[in-house]
Amino acid sequence: MKTTPTCSDVFKHICENLDKELHSPQCRAMKRHMEGCSNCMTYLDSLKKTIGFYREYPIPRLTRASRKRLDTMLMMRINPRRAAKA
Repeated sequence: MKTTPTCSDVFKHICENLDKELHSPQCRAMKRHMEGCSNCMTYLDSLKKTIGFYREYPIPRLTRASRKRLDTMLMMRINPRRAAKA
């Protein structure tokens, strides 16, 4: 990696290391970058809030019909051609 990380480097590093203790030289470089970068701090704050929401709220239970509709809608978003064939 470059000596001075970019925002893209920071975003990738955060996502790849969500469940780890961050004390390596690479992590310290990321933290230094974030101290002066409002975009990265906003991204990290948003990520922390999202994780907090997932921890706070229970997983909703879906009926089979609702699950099937959800799967179909997601498939249409991911791969519209394949969803049309199904």
